[in-house]
Amino acid sequence: MLLLAVFASCGGDRRAEALLASADSLADVDADSARRLLGSLRDEMESSSRSVRNHYALLCIKADDKAYIRQTSDSAILRLVDYYEHGGDERLLPVAYYYAGRAYRALNDAPQALDYLQKAAEAIEEQSLNTPLLGKIYSQIGYILTYQGFYSEAFKNHVASYRVSKIYKDTIAMIYNLRDIGEAYWKTNESDSAVFYYEKAEQLSLDIKNNEMYSNICRQMAAFYRNNGMLSEAKRYLKKSEVYVDSADLSSTFAIYANFYANSGEYDSAFIYYNKLLKVGNVYGKCTAYSGLSKYYLKHRNIDKALEYFEKYQLYNDSVAEITASDEIAKAYTMYNYKMRERENYELKLKQKNARLRFTILSSVCIVLVLTVVFLLVRKNLHTQLIKLKKERLKHINSDSAGIIRQKENETKLIEDTVIYKCIQKKLNDGYASGASLTDSEWFKLDEAVNKISPNFSKKVHDLCKMSEHEYRVCLLIKVGITPTNIALLTHHSKEAITSVRRRLYYKAFGEKASPSEWDKVIRSL
Repeated sequence: MLLLAVFASCGGDRRAEALLASADSLADVDADSARRLLGSLRDEMESSSRSVRNHYALLCIKADDKAYIRQTSDSAILRLVDYYEHGGDERLLPVAYYYAGRAYRALNDAPQALDYLQKAAEAIEEQSLNTPLLGKIYSQIGYILTYQGFYSEAFKNHVASYRVSKIYKDTIAMIYNLRDIGEAYWKTNESDSAVFYYEKAEQLSLDIKNNEMYSNICRQMAAFYRNNGMLSEAKRYLKKSEVYVDSADLSSTFAIYANFYANSGEYDSAFIYYNKLLKVGNVYGKCTAYSGLSKYYLKHRNIDKALEYFEKYQLYNDSVAEITASDEIAKAYTMYNYKMRERENYELKLKQKNARLRFTILSSVCIVLVLTVVFLLVRKNLHTQLIKLKKERLKHINSDSAGIIRQKENETKLIEDTVIYKCIQKKLNDGYASGASLTDSEWFKLDEAVNKISPNFSKKVHDLCKMSEHEYRVCLLIKVGITPTNIALLTHHSKEAITSVRRRLYYKAFGEKASPSEWDKVIRSL
């Protein structure tokens, strides 16, 4: 029963993880549908394992974030960060760090947000993960640095984000990246480059027929042109942006409209948008609204109202200053860059060490190969010289043909008178019926007799080439004048095998092919 319960639990977890994987993918394209799916799983999660419950909680935070529902507390995400730091699925640790960064950004704590985003990037690097999340991390770091006024550093992160988005062919992310790169150029007074990237983002949003993205880019371009005093262009892009109004982006939308009308001298229209901005704007939007309204009432000589709104502007301006926390961000970013440089230096040293090791191994291999080639060449040369000497020696022996003939005749007589030779002949006479092979003792006696009649025969044969015991025995039988057919009978081999042995021994000794009879001549001459 216990085992069945465990198996049932495991099966339930697998099903739950499959559903969570679906919710995860859905959150990237339709956050509201993902939230509904996760809501339907809430009761089921209560009986799931701790890992599944925590994964579920993390996905709920992700889905809310994608649906522009900001976190109002860091308690939930910090609990998940602690879990994944101490034993949870390490692949989800960068995700937990990322949403902790998003939470602190929503809570206007830029230093903490930057710290967690940097941790997320480091975790991805350490795990060597291939994930589009890295692009989002760079993008969020870029946003934070932009709000703090670090435009050059923001630019680097937006470019890095664009590279990741391009790898994963995430067109929506690429449009945002191009827009953000354009803004970085705008803030550093590189107007031509800013226009180039804004227009590139605009064209890409038109290519994919995404009105939301197109509207967003047009509003940003309107703000750019308004800031540069090109009011007709600003108005044209504001008109274009009206194809879609994003309720999640009303603060920046109303701020752009209000500032445009104020700069155009249409103060009543600006007044309307400043008041709209007071209702829906974030801290930056409300700061802009109170500043604009203070100027509006001052222009209309309503000093009391102007002072009232100016005081509120100062309060919000102080809040923006606290949020900015430029010094803390500068320290955090500097420390991050220091750690990244240290890692790059370590990796560089490691690469250099590996390069030296590879060079050493390659050099050693080359040296070994060179020595091997030299050894083989020397060996071949020595082998050639040895064969040459063997042939000359053989030629010298055979040059005195009369002496050789007399020697052979004497050796033949002496061999024929030996007991072992007679024993061999008897075996051959009887052998076709009962088998004629020699015993080890008889082979020993034959070897002894041959070396006695022809001194150092064994040494001379083995000097010609290395050979096996069977091959040497064939040579002994050749020496005493036994025919190949009978050699086959005495060694329990076929006649073809004996022919092959004789041919092979000649090639081994002299490095060239010859008929078996040539080997017989060599053996008889020794």
